[in-house]
Amino acid sequence: YAAISGEAETRQTTTPKLYLPILKPSSQMSNIRLAKSKEWFNDCSD
Repeated sequence: YAAISGEAETRQTTTPKLYLPILKPSSQMSNIRLAKSKEWFNDCSD
């Protein structure tokens, strides 16, 4: 709903838990950043 009507009323920053089941538990990954490319989401025609 927030995507249709604009930003959500509460801008609370949260850190989601990252779950990558295909990786071995002994693998250590730190400082992972997730991003969204506007060009990728806006490249389709209506």
